[in-house]
Amino acid sequence: MKFILLVVTLFFSLTTISFGQEFKKATASSFKKYVVGKTFKDHQTRITFKKNGSLEAIWQGQQAAIVKGNYTFSNSEGYCRVATVTTSSGNVRQRPRQCWPFYIKGKTTIKFAGYTYKLQK
Repeated sequence: MKFILLVVTLFFSLTTISFGQEFKKATASSFKKYVVGKTFKDHQTRITFKKNGSLEAIWQGQQAAIVKGNYTFSNSEGYCRVATVTTSSGNVRQRPRQCWPFYIKGKTTIKFAGYTYKLQK
């Protein structure tokens, strides 16, 4: 009987921990704590959120590109950025200000604009 109680308790503890690792909408304080000053990457992109409000990204898609710009975060608008994209062929495009909801999972995973990135260590 004690064994069954132990197994049930352990099961509920583990499921509570796993459910606690869902994506949560970022707040200004969580964005600052878990994102600012860090670099994240997915399979094609590496993006750095510098402490001074600038960002740099390298995209390795069909045509490589470097993205440089500035970002802000507020509880009302979420993550916003203005950027300049320079492709490997030399084309330069200005990207207007865009904002997206921003989500954080644990301390190492972020999601915005339909993409998920992991903290680069």
